[in-house]
Amino acid sequence: MHVDVEPRAFYFGTPVLLLSTLSEDGSTNIAPLSCAWWLNTSCLLGIGSRSKTVQNLRRSGKCVITLPSEDLVETIGHLALSSGVFPLPACKAESSFAYIADKFGHVGLHSTPSSLVRPARVTECPVQLEARGKGAKPIAPRPASAPRRMKTATDDGPGPKAAPAATVDGPARATDNSRSMKESERSAGVRLWLRQEGDAWFGLAERAERLVAAAVGRTREEAARVLSGCLSPGLPSRSGEGSSEFAEATARMLAAIEAGDERGKRLELADECLGEPDAAVFRLAAAIPLGYASSYGRIAAAAGTIAREVGRLMARNPLYPIVPCHRVVGSDYALVGYRGMTSGSDLDDKLARLRAEARGHQDELVLEAARGLVVFPVERVIARAQRGRSGREDGQLSLW
Repeated sequence: MHVDVEPRAFYFGTPVLLLSTLSEDGSTNIAPLSCAWWLNTSCLLGIGSRSKTVQNLRRSGKCVITLPSEDLVETIGHLALSSGVFPLPACKAESSFAYIADKFGHVGLHSTPSSLVRPARVTECPVQLEARGKGAKPIAPRPASAPRRMKTATDDGPGPKAAPAATVDGPARATDNSRSMKESERSAGVRLWLRQEGDAWFGLAERAERLVAAAVGRTREEAARVLSGCLSPGLPSRSGEGSSEFAEATARMLAAIEAGDERGKRLELADECLGEPDAAVFRLAAAIPLGYASSYGRIAAAAGTIAREVGRLMARNPLYPIVPCHRVVGSDYALVGYRGMTSGSDLDDKLARLRAEARGHQDELVLEAARGLVVFPVERVIARAQRGRSGREDGQLSLW
């Protein structure tokens, strides 16, 4: 007996696995995945294109595929409705997902450093495969006119009459479609949003809910002008239309940071718009906590670039106030520069901001989640300025 059905998707589940990927802050995100096909020593994965996993894979291309044992079924179930994306997309919020920053701690799993890639392995899983992505292929939405009816059969029939072709949006070691994906991403352009929070206006540029630039202004016109100046020449962009939960949540976050509250600070970058090592530099600078500073040289070493390049990026800073460029100083604690200037009132403003953020810290910190970046109390910078050196020693500008 045959029955006509109209499924929402052609999905025939495979054994669940856990996929570890590296987030922009250096932490490991883990996600359950039930769409995996194995070809020799390659694996084809099917992943939702707006997931944190895909964002991480697009940025680093490395992952760990772990196969859990059946005693982890309940644990994986708790992970199913967790997301590493912040702010949480509307579609996931409506489906009862929750944003979880530390998924390992959330479900009681433990991490083990990997040997060949940076994402950590899941200790409790008996099979752990360190891998690198070879490419990705997006699936276009199915047209409304496309057929989706299929025949099914009971045990007295020959089985399904047809099956869909298996193309996925995720890493695929068997084929390399990264070029076509990059081209489709670029053609999508960047959306620009302006939102008012309190007495200030905030502008943000995003692609697929990942930041390209941010700006603050006293008026809508000023925020729009500053935001426009933050974008790379020739980058396709358009004004966002209608409502955007991402824009609203990001504007609230920017307003909170500007007011000195960084507890909800998150940074998910559209790397394809910024490029490397620029994106790495911005992430590292954004990781410097309140009350601390770091040097151009230390950020450069962690990002794999040179100190002068860090100085150039901080001078133009297209991600204020998420990236606190005033917390980046010389290796000898000299102020060096601010807003592209190396003297005058701009340096006074930089020092004033650091004074306002002093919290009485005494010891340096190593930010393991930010490539081991070392930060030091801003009091050292303040003391250096008070000694009258102001970024100069023996008549020479103190370099990075």
